[in-house]
Amino acid sequence: MKGRIHNEMHEYVAAIKSLGHALLQVPKFSHDDIYKSQEVLCHVELARAYYFEMSFKKALTSCYDALSMIKDVFPEESEVEGGLYFLVAAIANRMKNKSLAGNNLSLASKIYSKILGSDHFLTQCYIAYARALINC
Repeated sequence: MKGRIHNEMHEYVAAIKSLGHALLQVPKFSHDDIYKSQEVLCHVELARAYYFEMSFKKALTSCYDALSMIKDVFPEESEVEGGLYFLVAAIANRMKNKSLAGNNLSLASKIYSKILGSDHFLTQCYIAYARALINC
């Protein structure tokens, strides 16, 4: 996926263009899990690119698009879903929406706690970040 490579190379405008083109290529009415998972991952990468380009509303839209499809691809809670909630929280924090950020950090930490355990490093980081955000 060229868009992911562009994101890794910090070429966010090129990533947005490439990922937008990739999304147009995904069959919209396919029930194939491979296409759905690719579409979810495209939306995640697109959200990251928009986030770093400071297009926060577009980043949120891409996150919500991915979240709306994620249960079709991953019926159980997954690290991808937890990561998406964390990304929504980061975007909301940049938009100065502490309520939305706190709610999504809470969801991310619950998912990571369930999947990885409450003592896992990522779970503890999300919990600490949520507490810091609430206390600001």
